[in-house]
Amino acid sequence: MSIYDGLIILVLLLLLFLGFQKGIIKQATDFGVLLVLMIISSPLSKLLCNLLYPVLPFLNFSGKVKGIKSINLITWRLVIYFILIAILFFIVRRIFIKLKISRKLKDSEVDAGMVSKLLGIVMAFPFAVLVIYNVLLVVNVPLMSFSIKEESKVAEIVLEKTLIISNLNEDVYLTSNYARNQIYDGKNSEKNYKKVNMKIVNNMINNNLVKSKVVKKLDKKGKLVGTKVTIIDEIEEDVGIDDSTND
Repeated sequence: MSIYDGLIILVLLLLLFLGFQKGIIKQATDFGVLLVLMIISSPLSKLLCNLLYPVLPFLNFSGKVKGIKSINLITWRLVIYFILIAILFFIVRRIFIKLKISRKLKDSEVDAGMVSKLLGIVMAFPFAVLVIYNVLLVVNVPLMSFSIKEESKVAEIVLEKTLIISNLNEDVYLTSNYARNQIYDGKNSEKNYKKVNMKIVNNMINNNLVKSKVVKKLDKKGKLVGTKVTIIDEIEEDVGIDDSTND
């Protein structure tokens, strides 16, 4: 077992213990709210990103990822995804307070008997999977120098084989893996970053992370590679991108 698997298991045990303290009603509510927020935030973040990418700042990262500005697309997608979850959580919390649901949930936590606490552990498991999944999405971005998927079998299962949620941000997960493989390939260097960047952008379009027409806008502004070099023409020449199929 790798150190990453050990850390994941520790987080799982902590959340199971918290589930025992909360009881079934409070824990089931937490699980339901987080799941719904994730289901709403994932497609909404994709829609917003395709609208906002042209005006968002694109950083030129250092180290191995220097010049690979396309990973800004992944980074911003996750940032907006979590911002949406936070905003929606705040709204739900205000509604719960207004309807006095929060007080009832707190009372249920205080009054939880042993049966309720034990069932809280059971319900805490799927809740823990949701939390761990979101953490792993962040850890898996190409900015990180290690591959959590290769290091952890548990991470691979959570990210790829969990019902419902594995498909929510599949575009982020697939493009992150592809970008990582391209960037950290021993044959790559800063000298060929434009070619690597082009291949990553092409993969992002194929996985529907970003629309080709958005890439054209970004490319004209020089936001993808930090120069005025046009890469979309090279992509279209290689794979024959048709805007009508990506709108």
